[in-house]
Amino acid sequence: MRERIAQLEKGAEKPGVETADGSDNSLFGDFSDEDVKKGVEKLIQEKLAGYEADMKRQEAAKAHYREIYTAHPDADSIVESRELEEWLAGQNPLVRKAFNDALKDGTAAEVIGAFDMFKAAKSAAEPEKPAEKPPAGKNTPNTLSDIPAGRDHTASDGPPDYLSGNALAEKLASMTEEQVEKFLNS
Repeated sequence: MRERIAQLEKGAEKPGVETADGSDNSLFGDFSDEDVKKGVEKLIQEKLAGYEADMKRQEAAKAHYREIYTAHPDADSIVESRELEEWLAGQNPLVRKAFNDALKDGTAAEVIGAFDMFKAAKSAAEPEKPAEKPPAGKNTPNTLSDIPAGRDHTASDGPPDYLSGNALAEKLASMTEEQVEKFLNS
């Protein structure tokens, strides 16, 4: 027993204090004010380091997705599309694995490259459709000011079957007999 007391007096063994949560109380040294302060500061630094690491991971993930969506705003619809599934099914297993690996764990550049490859293959497979032209029709007014005095807009050189009854009567009334003959025979 005397030996134990001698060891305690020399500081060879510090008494252990049990904590409710089972944490390491050696952070606080001999529980002097200075040791407790250092221990608390160390605990705070450890907690902050964890939060900082989480924040950095979140920022990196945001930057990753921002880069992908900047290059391909339709990335979600591409991934969910049946066209992608069909295209991948027709690819070599090596290409299929590389594509899926890029989507699952790839860098932003790899994902963008995978989407570029899919879009290039898709556009090469689809023939370009010619732009549809609107059907050629009657001369229609574009604005209200194109309609003279609220009357129907008429083509002066067009055949009579394109004119309404009132427009035809007005047109014939403004012509000479020779012009009327020529117009009706056209």
